[in-house]
Amino acid sequence: MSDDWIYVGADNSKKDWSKVGKTTKGLNKRHTSSQNPEYYIHTAFEIKSGDVHEIEKKLLGYIEGLPDVERQRHFSTGNKSECFFVSPDEMVGIVECFIERFYGSSVYYENSLHGGMSRYQLNDSARKEQTSLGLSSSSYFTGNNEVYETDLGDGYFVDHGTGMEGWRDEDGNVYWKEWK
Repeated sequence: MSDDWIYVGADNSKKDWSKVGKTTKGLNKRHTSSQNPEYYIHTAFEIKSGDVHEIEKKLLGYIEGLPDVERQRHFSTGNKSECFFVSPDEMVGIVECFIERFYGSSVYYENSLHGGMSRYQLNDSARKEQTSLGLSSSSYFTGNNEVYETDLGDGYFVDHGTGMEGWRDEDGNVYWKEWK
């Protein structure tokens, strides 16, 4: 595994703001900001090959060239920042399309169900709880929110890892169907 990532950062108090960045030292080195305690890594794509610096540079230029996307400038210098007035979910779509189009061989893909681009993504329910996320370096890996099951309706599902059928109640408790 690589420590190179392209990521979309977010601010829990600004719904239409996102930051696009890179790291060569792992996401745990980028998941906090001493200047902004509301900051977190929303989504990240592990770069398995290619120059992460080049990818980020071209990505930022690509995003800046999109209509209706405003890049934020640093207040003190007027220089371009890595921040945009775009929601994190929308930015993830932009970043994913760019990587798929220009650097598709540089990332991992899920191959069990949908074959889509693998990613680290913060769990939506954790973000909505409005409490500290308590993340550590072991929290960041691609496919962390992949669900390997098929919804059969009315709480029933099939787990693809085991092949077993289960039922999930309203509280999230799982009951497995016995083998016959």
